[in-house]
Amino acid sequence: MKAKQPTGGGCSSCTSFTRKEEPWERADGSLVLLVECAKVTANRPQMIDEICRLYNLACEEIRSNRHFDAHQQLHETFAKQMILFAEAIGKKPFKNLLVGSFDILLYAANSPVLLTKGEFYQLFKLFKTF
Repeated sequence: MKAKQPTGGGCSSCTSFTRKEEPWERADGSLVLLVECAKVTANRPQMIDEICRLYNLACEEIRSNRHFDAHQQLHETFAKQMILFAEAIGKKPFKNLLVGSFDILLYAANSPVLLTKGEFYQLFKLFKTF
Protein backbone atom coordinates (compact mmCIF):
# COMPACT_ATOMS: atom_id res chain seq x y z
CA MET A 1 0.00 0.00 0.00
CA LYS A 2 1.15 3.48 -0.62
CA ALA A 3 -0.15 6.75 0.73
CA LYS A 4 -1.98 9.12 -1.57
CA GLN A 5 -3.06 12.71 -1.34
CA PRO A 6 -6.39 13.39 0.37
CA THR A 7 -9.16 14.06 -2.14
CA GLY A 8 -12.14 14.44 0.15
CA GLY A 9 -15.18 12.29 -0.29
CA GLY A 10 -17.40 9.90 1.59
CA CYS A 11 -16.91 6.63 3.37
CA SER A 12 -16.24 4.67 0.20
CA SER A 13 -13.51 7.07 -0.85
CA CYS A 14 -10.49 5.93 1.11
CA THR A 15 -8.16 8.88 1.14
CA SER A 16 -5.27 7.35 3.02
CA PHE A 17 -4.00 4.45 0.93
CA THR A 18 -4.23 2.88 -2.51
CA ARG A 19 -3.81 -0.80 -3.21
CA LYS A 20 -3.69 -3.08 -6.21
CA GLU A 21 -7.01 -4.60 -7.14
CA GLU A 22 -7.59 -8.24 -6.33
CA PRO A 23 -8.30 -10.70 -9.17
CA TRP A 24 -11.82 -11.39 -7.88
CA GLU A 25 -12.57 -7.65 -8.04
CA ARG A 26 -11.66 -7.59 -11.71
CA ALA A 27 -13.75 -10.68 -12.39
CA ASP A 28 -16.63 -9.17 -10.43
CA GLY A 29 -16.55 -6.04 -12.59
CA SER A 30 -16.32 -8.16 -15.73
CA LEU A 31 -19.63 -9.83 -14.89
CA VAL A 32 -21.32 -6.47 -14.50
CA LEU A 33 -19.80 -5.27 -17.78
CA LEU A 34 -20.95 -8.44 -19.55
CA VAL A 35 -24.54 -7.82 -18.44
CA GLU A 36 -24.38 -4.20 -19.63
CA CYS A 37 -23.04 -5.34 -23.02
CA ALA A 38 -25.89 -7.87 -23.26
CA LYS A 39 -28.43 -5.09 -22.62
CA VAL A 40 -26.96 -2.91 -25.37
CA THR A 41 -26.72 -5.68 -27.98
CA ALA A 42 -30.12 -7.28 -27.35
CA ASN A 43 -31.36 -6.58 -30.92
CA ARG A 44 -28.35 -8.06 -32.74
CA PRO A 45 -28.32 -11.89 -32.94
CA GLN A 46 -24.65 -12.11 -33.97
CA MET A 47 -23.64 -9.99 -30.99
CA ILE A 48 -25.80 -12.10 -28.64
CA ASP A 49 -23.87 -15.17 -29.84
CA GLU A 50 -20.60 -13.48 -28.91
CA ILE A 51 -21.96 -12.33 -25.55
CA CYS A 52 -23.09 -15.92 -24.84
CA ARG A 53 -19.62 -17.20 -25.73
CA LEU A 54 -18.11 -14.71 -23.26
CA TYR A 55 -20.65 -15.79 -20.64
CA ASN A 56 -19.50 -19.41 -21.05
CA LEU A 57 -15.88 -18.32 -20.64
CA ALA A 58 -16.80 -16.40 -17.49
CA CYS A 59 -18.55 -19.49 -16.09
CA GLU A 60 -15.45 -21.60 -16.77
CA GLU A 61 -13.27 -19.10 -14.92
CA ILE A 62 -15.64 -18.87 -11.97
CA ARG A 63 -15.81 -22.67 -11.70
CA SER A 64 -12.04 -23.04 -11.79
CA ASN A 65 -11.11 -20.22 -9.38
CA ARG A 66 -12.21 -21.07 -5.89
CA HIS A 67 -8.78 -20.80 -4.35
CA PHE A 68 -8.82 -17.15 -3.28
CA ASP A 69 -10.34 -15.89 -0.05
CA ALA A 70 -13.03 -13.65 -1.52
CA HIS A 71 -14.38 -16.05 -4.16
CA GLN A 72 -17.71 -16.16 -2.33
CA GLN A 73 -18.32 -12.51 -3.25
CA LEU A 74 -17.75 -13.41 -6.89
CA HIS A 75 -20.41 -16.12 -6.65
CA GLU A 76 -22.74 -13.63 -5.00
CA THR A 77 -22.27 -11.18 -7.87
CA PHE A 78 -22.82 -13.99 -10.37
CA ALA A 79 -26.17 -14.80 -8.77
CA LYS A 80 -27.16 -11.11 -8.73
CA GLN A 81 -26.21 -10.52 -12.36
CA MET A 82 -27.57 -13.76 -13.78
CA ILE A 83 -31.23 -12.73 -13.87
CA LEU A 84 -30.29 -9.38 -15.45
CA PHE A 85 -28.31 -11.26 -18.07
CA ALA A 86 -31.26 -13.58 -18.73
CA GLU A 87 -33.62 -10.64 -19.18
CA ALA A 88 -31.16 -8.94 -21.55
CA ILE A 89 -30.57 -11.86 -23.94
CA GLY A 90 -34.00 -13.46 -23.78
CA LYS A 91 -35.45 -16.71 -22.55
CA LYS A 92 -34.41 -19.08 -25.37
CA PRO A 93 -30.70 -18.15 -25.59
CA PHE A 94 -30.46 -18.12 -21.81
CA LYS A 95 -31.92 -21.62 -21.44
CA ASN A 96 -29.06 -22.92 -23.59
CA LEU A 97 -26.55 -21.34 -21.19
CA LEU A 98 -28.22 -22.38 -17.97
CA VAL A 99 -26.75 -25.89 -17.88
CA GLY A 100 -23.22 -24.48 -17.64
CA SER A 101 -24.23 -22.42 -14.62
CA PHE A 102 -25.76 -25.10 -12.41
CA ASP A 103 -22.61 -26.04 -10.54
CA ILE A 104 -21.86 -22.39 -9.78
CA LEU A 105 -25.39 -21.88 -8.50
CA LEU A 106 -25.33 -25.03 -6.39
CA TYR A 107 -22.01 -23.95 -4.92
CA ALA A 108 -23.59 -20.58 -4.05
CA ALA A 109 -26.62 -22.34 -2.52
CA ASN A 110 -24.33 -24.30 -0.19
CA SER A 111 -22.13 -21.32 0.63
CA PRO A 112 -21.21 -20.65 4.25
CA VAL A 113 -21.59 -16.93 3.47
CA LEU A 114 -25.21 -15.98 4.10
CA LEU A 115 -25.23 -13.13 1.56
CA THR A 116 -24.12 -15.48 -1.21
CA LYS A 117 -26.68 -18.09 -0.19
CA GLY A 118 -29.37 -15.40 0.01
CA GLU A 119 -28.62 -14.17 -3.51
CA PHE A 120 -29.02 -17.69 -4.82
CA TYR A 121 -32.45 -18.00 -3.22
CA GLN A 122 -33.48 -14.60 -4.61
CA LEU A 123 -32.37 -15.76 -8.06
CA PHE A 124 -34.31 -19.00 -7.67
CA LYS A 125 -37.48 -17.05 -6.82
CA LEU A 126 -37.01 -14.84 -9.89
CA PHE A 127 -36.45 -17.85 -12.14
CA LYS A 128 -39.89 -19.15 -11.23
CA THR A 129 -41.46 -16.07 -12.82
CA PHE A 130 -39.03 -15.73 -15.75
